Amino acid sequence: MKKIKPLAEENEKLENEVERLNNKNEALKSNSKRKNVLKHGILESIEEKQDDLTALITTTLSAIDMRIEKSEIDRALRLGKKTNRDGKIRPILFAITTLHKNIQVLKNKKKN
Repeated sequence: MKKIKPLAEENEKLENEVERLNNKNEALKSNSKRKNVLKHGILESIEEKQDDLTALITTTLSAIDMRIEKSEIDRALRLGKKTNRDGKIRPILFAITTLHKNIQVLKNKKKN
């Protein structure tokens, strides 16, 4: 009995720590997703590179009166598997470095 009580207390502490870390992890995931923007309908070239995608995003955003530098785009990628036969255009997921710019993009998206 004496050996079980310290183990039970340690187990409870560890369970609380795991729950706290899980909550912190969820908060970090949520925070990182806040800067993401998903854009549909941008044509895809056959040999599209990362720089091409970033330039395409800045050009598209300039069409809705958004000035954004390439350095302000944290990451950019096409979602889904690349297929040539069905003619579907894969959407672009990109993250902007600041939340303020992201909010501006979302407010101006109806202009396009």
